[in-house]
Amino acid sequence: MDSLENIIEVKEISKSFNNSNFKIENLSFELKKGQITGLVGKNGAGKTTIIKILIGLLAPDSGSIKILNEDLKKNFGKVKNKIGYMHTEYHFYDYLTGREFLQFIGEIKGMKNLLIEERIKTYSEYFELEDLLDSIIINYSHGTKQKLSFISQIINNPDILILDEPLNGLDPIMIKKMRELIKNLAINNDMCILVSAHQLSFIKEICNAIILVDNGRLLLNKEILDSNLDLFENEILNLLEKNKELNYV
Repeated sequence: MDSLENIIEVKEISKSFNNSNFKIENLSFELKKGQITGLVGKNGAGKTTIIKILIGLLAPDSGSIKILNEDLKKNFGKVKNKIGYMHTEYHFYDYLTGREFLQFIGEIKGMKNLLIEERIKTYSEYFELEDLLDSIIINYSHGTKQKLSFISQIINNPDILILDEPLNGLDPIMIKKMRELIKNLAINNDMCILVSAHQLSFIKEICNAIILVDNGRLLLNKEILDSNLDLFENEILNLLEKNKELNYV
């Protein structure tokens, strides 16, 4: 397969909510194999809503989504274990140890025990968690939980990885490690990765495509080339400012 084959195809999706003026309007975009796409927008722009639609937690009112050539609405069960989703609202079993939790996640994703153990060893060493794996999760710091959450979502090497604010609670050394691993997963595993983060510098460092949304609308959808990195941040800020002015007209 071509390294830039479409893995996710979103076509003209819309979503509105009762008792709220916010809505997603006619949103279309594609996410490609081996590509890291940054999902950017201010607070309340619609990033989390878009992610929840992509992972099947919310259904769009109209439009269609295909993931790995499967209709998400009809065949979610076929693709759910091929999607890793890391977010800031942890859902751990606090009285399991980190090792027990990762073992459990691997099992429900259909992995063999030997492979689970290998991946736990590899990623716990990478994130310097070896000494904490056999402690119960309730005693973990926020940053340690963040690392455990990330490992749990890549342990089965999914086709798709969706990261919602992956840097929360991480120190500069771990941010660098996170950045390097995300890049390696895309390059070496052909993983399709979507990253939502407030730090434009982080997006600029790891992403090769950008989706900019504001008030539920798509403002920008383009590849980031080395030649336009210096213009990237200004373009985003200018588009957000222009859209802000239009909203007051």
